[in-house]
Amino acid sequence: MTDIILGNPGSCPTPFACLSGELDLLEELLSSKRSHQTRRAYECDLKDFFRYIAGEYSLSIVQSFFKLNRFAAIALVMKYKANLLEKKLKETTLNRRLAAIKALVNYARQLGLIEWTLVEVREREN
Repeated sequence: MTDIILGNPGSCPTPFACLSGELDLLEELLSSKRSHQTRRAYECDLKDFFRYIAGEYSLSIVQSFFKLNRFAAIALVMKYKANLLEKKLKETTLNRRLAAIKALVNYARQLGLIEWTLVEVREREN
């Protein structure tokens, strides 16, 4: 099974290298974003999420998140969303943070690493 790794830019010198072992899921997701600002914001947002749910950001925390079942993952994201609402962040900031998490989950699902989605988690509307 492929290990999910987050955080080391350039961890796959060739596409085939990624198939043989560790997959830097965050780097792969971020590389698909055209805008440098989006890449930077998503990286910060995702690290903020993992620090919130676990008290720290580490590769093992990310791996543990993707081992959760759908209901546990949704519950964590909803708790994070409630925390963001309590902080009274701008709607655009809150929505971008949720979009970053959803994008990472969708990417992992497309790769066959997980079978669940976060479709039940809705962005904040006016």
